[in-house]
Amino acid sequence: MNIKGKFLGLLGAAALCVMVTPGTASATNILINPGFETGILSPWVNSVPLNFCGSCAWAVTSTDAHTGTNSATITGNRLLVETVAPIATSSITQASLWLRMPGGGGIAAVRFEYSDTTSAEFIVNPGTTWTFFNMLGNLAGGKLLTGFGVFGCNGCAGATFADDFVIDNGVAAVPEPGTLALLGLGLVGAAAGLRRRRS
Repeated sequence: MNIKGKFLGLLGAAALCVMVTPGTASATNILINPGFETGILSPWVNSVPLNFCGSCAWAVTSTDAHTGTNSATITGNRLLVETVAPIATSSITQASLWLRMPGGGGIAAVRFEYSDTTSAEFIVNPGTTWTFFNMLGNLAGGKLLTGFGVFGCNGCAGATFADDFVIDNGVAAVPEPGTLALLGLGLVGAAAGLRRRRS
């Protein structure tokens, strides 16, 4: 087998190993703009009438972020929420977000909204640094989730920051074109290596 055949064979084996490695598939986050990296809130909205702070409103900021360059922030207590296509709570594998209250001492509330027009809110205590909250265990069983959101700090003057919201539906993402191309190249390389080995 010549050098070209060896190279193609090794490349093929490596590509195939990448494709069959367990745990490389990831679930799909159904939320749009979950980290506010578009620079605007949409499709997230400041909900009304669930507004306890007059004219206060969530806005995108680049002054602080958990990942990327942006997050959402508010000084006051108002609901930031995204409406989603109804999804069975039994199929959700993660419902999470990151929060930060630099001034400390405040509470926030995470909100779930359901297709039967009911909702539920759960108090959380963000830290002065970014704090992760996985709310999966707070989802109501046997329902369809239609909205996910968070209230800003209740009873404190400092700001609340929110970032990296996730609602995973447990379905592996479709491979990107580059991954499919790598698989094709790997198969060609493996076949070439076998053909030259037999000749």
